[in-house]
Amino acid sequence: MKDLFDLTAADLADFDAVVDAFGAWTPETLPQHSTSLAHLCDILSGTDTRLLVVGGAGSLYVNAEHTACVSDGADFPEVFKPLASAMAKALGELRQRNDVKWTCSVCGGIICVHTGVCSDCGKQCAGSMKH
Repeated sequence: MKDLFDLTAADLADFDAVVDAFGAWTPETLPQHSTSLAHLCDILSGTDTRLLVVGGAGSLYVNAEHTACVSDGADFPEVFKPLASAMAKALGELRQRNDVKWTCSVCGGIICVHTGVCSDCGKQCAGSMKH
């Protein structure tokens, strides 16, 4: 067993997929949502290994234009806003990368962790995350 931050590309070389379910909740550890995801992206960069990220509901879009998220709502609990913000920051950084396979292999859409279906093209991706 290794700490996430000690993982190397060699450690993950034989995997078809890596699931990132990192969690941090204290003010001093919230930035690790970004640093842990960046580390996984760096060691998976340029490989065929799929990265599946388990995120929070706060970053789910609530409108067709994808401009408003659950965490933007007036009823979103104040206590979870720092966590939602840290996770949204990490997601935004991930979306800037094009060297890691973290989305649908057909269209680049986001794959739902609950159904395994791409939100954009409808491809069933569960079971096999490879091209």
